[in-house]
Amino acid sequence: MHFFDITKMPVNLWRNGAGETREICCYPPATRDFAWRASIASIAGNGEFSPLPKVDRVITLIEGGEVTLDGGSAFRHTLRRYQPFAFSAEQPVRAELTEGRMSMDFNIMVHRERCRASVRVADRTFTTFGNHGGIVFVLSGAWQLGDTLLSVDQGAWWQAGHHTLRLLKNQGQLLFTEIAALPGERVA
Repeated sequence: MHFFDITKMPVNLWRNGAGETREICCYPPATRDFAWRASIASIAGNGEFSPLPKVDRVITLIEGGEVTLDGGSAFRHTLRRYQPFAFSAEQPVRAELTEGRMSMDFNIMVHRERCRASVRVADRTFTTFGNHGGIVFVLSGAWQLGDTLLSVDQGAWWQAGHHTLRLLKNQGQLLFTEIAALPGERVA
């Protein structure tokens, strides 16, 4: 189990200058040929996403103004707060800040020949599957994971195992990503 707080994570600027990224995790670690990767990105201006061959992406707006993703003839989609959107990362995509305000987005990328990812917003206590990897990121409220208390802008990731995430008050939300390996592959 690995815990993180985005306010304490290193920030890397994008090559095109239109944003920045805080990497949560990458498996296998320190490789460009990842099976899966999670990050928080801030989009400060209109610009192109870097294309990533054989990668599927799920992006969720967590803060700031709406962002329209223009995938040419494939799609045109406006990101709205806490609504995950999946697309092929090899598709050329242009991000447009629709309200002229910076946005912050939760990103999951998976190599489509190795694993699949699903992202949802959870608002009640739940237990994860033992053979799947996962990532949680607290949007609101207080949550308990094992002996650790998680609050807004904090989270955790793991490669496998059963984990119970307990909502400690009446209301709260977190993003939950489940990473499932394809047959013959591993997420851990």
